[in-house]
This record gives sequence, structure tokens and C-alpha cells, in this order.
Amino acid sequence: TTLQATYQMVLPLTINPTAAAQATFALEPLAQLCHDVESSLKTSDMISEGFKKELSETAAKMQACLDSELAELRELLGPLAREERSSGEPALKIYISPFEHSISELATRLGKKVAPLEIEGGDLRLPQDRFKPLLLSLVHAFRNAVDHGVETPEERLLAGKPAEASLKFSGRIEDQQVVIEIADDGRGIDVEKLRAKLRAKPSKAALAHLDDTALKQLILNGDLSTAEKVTDVSGRGVGLSAIKDEVLKLGGTILVESELGQGTKFVLRVPVSAAAAKAA
Repeated sequence: TTLQATYQMVLPLTINPTAAAQATFALEPLAQLCHDVESSLKTSDMISEGFKKELSETAAKMQACLDSELAELRELLGPLAREERSSGEPALKIYISPFEHSISELATRLGKKVAPLEIEGGDLRLPQDRFKPLLLSLVHAFRNAVDHGVETPEERLLAGKPAEASLKFSGRIEDQQVVIEIADDGRGIDVEKLRAKLRAKPSKAALAHLDDTALKQLILNGDLSTAEKVTDVSGRGVGLSAIKDEVLKLGGTILVESELGQGTKFVLRVPVSAAAAKAA
């Protein structure tokens, strides 16, 4: 019928953005349900009563899943809401601490061990209308560290490291600039492997001649990733570029420091205010 055909066209448009948005908060059950709904719509013969029953049952499952996951999300983000109401400008730790959930979930999924996130300068308060988009984008740096930087426990022990990796976040004000550092003690960037990857692409082969420092900065570009293959976690080269974009919007800079076998650090420097950015 026309109604059924409309459902088949419109529901995937609604479901796909939902699946994309939930990934930010690792709502895996909801993503799977969204996928199941869309798959069933594509394969169903759309027999009226059967379709209505199937859609009704799936909607009930989705609602139950949403209720559970949203309750967890409210618990994670509750401190941010309370901090905003009480002081107007949340402390950095209110933004950064919730990322521990994503870090832990991803590490478990990849069979890695990561110690609780170390936060230095977490009480620093910044104007949220200027810094909130940047701070929220930092989740990509932590996910990148767990996915690319951190080794498996076995690899770390063989390298003489503790089985449990460490991630550190620090924030401070320095010469009218906000300085944010995110560091891991993982495998670091293999610049020779990166060079080989560039040489394999005719359009990027010339970049392989850059020195090591310049070469490391290329991982911030949206069209280059150090992942061996594309997965739902990484490999599309878009995560770190999102951070770079936010930094550039604020008139700041981002630097990648890395030593093979020792780890990687991202250093962000952003003017405290728009006025300071113009003065610079």
C-alpha cells in the first residue's frame, strides 16, 4: 500500500541518523536494534497485519532499550548539567570525565587494558560558548589512543611495559592561551610505515619526503589514517581531523609529538578569547 511504501522510504532515514548519533555514547544495543529494523523492512513482503505486528514488537524493544541506555546517559551527563546550573562555566573535568566510559568500553572490546584516565588541571573553567565544541571533540583523541596507540597486554609485557596502559589529560592557561595535552604511553607512530603508506598512493607520494616531525602531523588530516583497515572504530581518518577543525576555528594550533615505542601526545594551544586570537 501507499502507507507501507512510505514507511519503507521514511523509516530508514530516521533510523540511520539515530544509529549514527548513538555511536557517540556507545549505545550498542540501540544500534543493533536500528539495524534489525531497517533490515527487516527491506526484506519484508509488507503484508499488512504481519508488518504492523513486527513493527510494533520492534518499537517496543527499541523503547525498552532506549529507556535503559538513556538512564545511563543521564547519569553520565548529570554532573555537567548540575555544574552549568551552579556556576555557569563547567570545570574541564566535567567534560572529560565522562569519556572514561567510552575509553573503558572500547578497551574491553579490543582486548586491551587501560588504567583510569589521569586528569590534571581538571578544575580549570573555560567559557563554554567558545570551548564546548572543542572539548566534546576530544573524545576522538582518546578513542584514537586506545585503538591505535595502546598495545595489547601481551605486547606491552614483551616491550617491558606494564600490561595496563596509561592515558593522561592536562589543561592549563599559559600566556593567554589554553594549553591542552592528551598523552598515551603506547606504541607511538611508526613514521616509516606511514611513509610506505603515502608512497603507495600516487596522489600523496610526494608527502613521503617530509621530515619526521611534519610527517606525524599528517595523521590530523581527514584523508589519511594509520589504521590497517577500516572498521566501525577507526580507519576513515575523520576523528582527529574533527579536533583539528575545532582548534583552527578558534585560531589555535595542534601538534603531534610521538616516539616509537614510547607513546604519542597531542598538544593543543588555543587563545583564551576571540580578542586574544585576533591580537595574535
